Amino acid sequence: MKNKKSNNVQSVKEINIYISLTMLVLVPLLLNWKIISYDFTKLDDSTIITNNFGFLSDFRNATKAFEKDNFLSKEGKGYYRPIQTITFMIDAHIGGEKPEVFHFFNLLYHILTVISLFFLLRLCGINHNLSFFLSLLFSIHPLFTDAVAWIAGRGDILAGLFGALSFISFIKYNNTRNKIFYIYHCVTFALAIFSKEISIALPVIIIFYHWFIKNNKYKIRELLPFMTFWIITIISFFFLRNRFLNPQDILSFESFIKNLPVIPILMTKMLLPFGLSPMPVFTAFYTTTGVILIISVTAYIIKFKSLNKNILILGIIWFIAFIVPMMFVRIPLGRYQFDYLECRAYLPSIGIFLALGIFLDEKIRKKEIQILLRFFIPVIFLFSILAYIYSDAFDGPYEFYSSVINTDSENAYALCSRGCLYSINGKVDAALADFDNSIKAIPIYSEAYYDKGALYNSMGNHQIAEKFYAEALNYDTLYPNINNLHEYAFINLSSEKLSLRKYNEVIELLNKADMKYPGNCSIHNNLGLAYYSMENYNFALDQYNQAIGGDKTIYSYYNNRGMANYQIKNFTNALNDFNEALKINPGFQDAWTNRGITKVELSDYSGAINDLSESINFNPNNGIAWYFRGMAYSKLNKNNEAQQNLQKARELGFKMPSNK
Repeated sequence: MKNKKSNNVQSVKEINIYISLTMLVLVPLLLNWKIISYDFTKLDDSTIITNNFGFLSDFRNATKAFEKDNFLSKEGKGYYRPIQTITFMIDAHIGGEKPEVFHFFNLLYHILTVISLFFLLRLCGINHNLSFFLSLLFSIHPLFTDAVAWIAGRGDILAGLFGALSFISFIKYNNTRNKIFYIYHCVTFALAIFSKEISIALPVIIIFYHWFIKNNKYKIRELLPFMTFWIITIISFFFLRNRFLNPQDILSFESFIKNLPVIPILMTKMLLPFGLSPMPVFTAFYTTTGVILIISVTAYIIKFKSLNKNILILGIIWFIAFIVPMMFVRIPLGRYQFDYLECRAYLPSIGIFLALGIFLDEKIRKKEIQILLRFFIPVIFLFSILAYIYSDAFDGPYEFYSSVINTDSENAYALCSRGCLYSINGKVDAALADFDNSIKAIPIYSEAYYDKGALYNSMGNHQIAEKFYAEALNYDTLYPNINNLHEYAFINLSSEKLSLRKYNEVIELLNKADMKYPGNCSIHNNLGLAYYSMENYNFALDQYNQAIGGDKTIYSYYNNRGMANYQIKNFTNALNDFNEALKINPGFQDAWTNRGITKVELSDYSGAINDLSESINFNPNNGIAWYFRGMAYSKLNKNNEAQQNLQKARELGFKMPSNK
């Protein structure tokens, strides 16, 4: 009879676990299901996925993911997160370029993290029901919406998932001495490190657990297999990172001091998740509230008497250990863009939930169910509503930047970015309003002037465009630490001056640019255009040669050099250049026209007719193509065709050259 009762109790426990796990899957799944239909935000997610889909869609590039930064850029100046890149490759292979699959896998990894947290809390001695409610709260907490709903938050979720699994496997090995858990630990630890660099703090957590919670302070030999693997993995991480990337100097102690408000702010937002933003800045309210909270918690921990006090301290150390490394990172634009990102609280906050679990487990053990239902159900309901509403901020680029502006009306970056979206969609007045507000908020922010110049350029108003590009260059030069246009400010301003035929100013401007940014292909190309327009064709050729030497994949460079060769009557070289241009881009109409004209000079009249016909197919109103095709027909004594083509050229307003 006693055994039967024991079996029934065990059966009830198993049912509770299954129900708990089902709820931990269904609740975040239902709450966040709508994010699967969201678009890219046109921020980091588009930069990573849309701009590099060819790379991501080919699994043969999996090993090359370890040779790239997180943005897959040629410069390699981003962060080193190859596991994140590989997960994006899986997404791209399954669902193509559609954002739905990328959003789904963010949600899937989040749910797996929630389940991992549930088992971690239980392993640390927190009772089943409390572990369930805390994990459920983590699954819907509005502070983590950023990581789940924004595709670029993938690295934080992966670090949270593999970090939790790594710690769980260490505890399991410590309890059972089963070597399979050592293998699990090594695999998940490596995955965590290569998912996000802040995971290097994991050994700190594990050593504290081993020494102070398991009281193995003098059993260092037991840690040697782990420490050996940790050291090898971390050295491998930095070796590969330094070999394949050219990271900028983004770490500084000054940044750490400036980022100190991150700790109290994130702790406050754990408790009061209001006013959340995709691009938050430091505020006095959250900072002050957080400082008061930290002082109160510290005082309480000192007085707190419990057998599990060390685990509570472990939770606090977990939070701090994973927050501190990111505090040394300098945000280039700072206040003009964001001071920190909420998604970075994902992994550190697991420690807060662990500490909260130990505290509540001690306090509510006698009236557990009643208190849990009275407290957690309303909080989970309220937080779910907040998270559901806030997730709309990641529905698309307009929603993303509008959400930022709603919480910070002086965010120059968000205003400027939304203005660009308006500009692309032809909403000129709305775009100008956002650009003007961006300039009003931060008068020395060069991006707003630059984008306003681009808008006027698209409207064909080159004089006003020149004015704003000049302003952009001025502030970009005067305040390089907060602006990042760099050579583009020179290039676009020179393009406007080319349109206004200010060729001497172009040459003076770009010679300065070349000294500052040597080897930039666009600078040499625009210099070539200026010299060409001044009929200094040999100087133009020299500049085009330098442009092509720097990048042999730009078809317009070959076309431009071909025109310079044509003008000095080097028709064979000109023909070769136009051939290269068309090899790179067979749809480039100008190259078809120019190659056809060059073939006329080389007496290849049939070839000229074919090329010029192709050009006319692209643009039937191309008067010069009609004219030279008429000349080619004339050379072949096809007078009717010649007259028809020449007549068409006249109708299109093409004026016959006097020497023809």
